[in-house]
Amino acid sequence: MANHCLFLCLLLLAAATVAYGGSLGGWEPVSNHDPHVREVGEFAVRAYNEQGKIKGAGLKFESVLKAARQLVSGHNYRLVLAAEDGGALKTYMAVVYEKEQKDYKLTSFKPLLKSF
Repeated sequence: MANHCLFLCLLLLAAATVAYGGSLGGWEPVSNHDPHVREVGEFAVRAYNEQGKIKGAGLKFESVLKAARQLVSGHNYRLVLAAEDGGALKTYMAVVYEKEQKDYKLTSFKPLLKSF
């Protein structure tokens, strides 16, 4: 009986994973033109700027160049962003965790050396 319950739970988890368009734990590409992905990118730059807490300084969000989403207990978004830094356009890699819709947390933000 316990094996049947476990099997049923795993089957339901697999069905839910497919229904939400991704494999649990794997990174799936998403459109960098999706308005929600853009919102996540804007949040990442804003949160990064707030960490520095320097008035008048910081990055200015330009665009999401590349995006992927990972299904966890919520979603992780891995974004390659373009942002203006002191007049120069630079690229950054950001990871944002979304627990519930529009409940974001910046988990990583790093400059990239090459352009995309």
